[in-house]
Amino acid sequence: MVAISFSDPKLREKLLSGEKDQTIRPFKEKRYHQIVRIRKLQIYWKQRTKESRKLFDAELTEIFLIYLIHPKTGEEWPHRIENQELVPMTKEEAKELVRRDGFKSIEELYAWFKQQYRRQKEKLKGKFMVIRFRRTK
Repeated sequence: MVAISFSDPKLREKLLSGEKDQTIRPFKEKRYHQIVRIRKLQIYWKQRTKESRKLFDAELTEIFLIYLIHPKTGEEWPHRIENQELVPMTKEEAKELVRRDGFKSIEELYAWFKQQYRRQKEKLKGKFMVIRFRRTK
């Protein structure tokens, strides 16, 4: 199983209720292939801390790559990577991305990511994995 840990208090209840059933993480090739190969996930709260708690087991339902910020134009809009090309998400796809990640608007999602990566601004311009899952236990 592959462990995925969360620590933002606003997201904990959304994970437990099923409102949040995806996570967007910086792309790491080894991690991506590990998730694709194993497909079974363990969702943790603050793993590797004294507050660590396993929330539930899950299975991968979908994984795909995106850019939150277009690497050439700087446009702040999610773009999927399809056949080595960047394709802007439709408004409906972007709404689904936002909703499944537990946010109310695209602006809220971008504000959260900018806060998360405020010290690593270049990382925000990089490739991300969208990992979607379904709770099994």
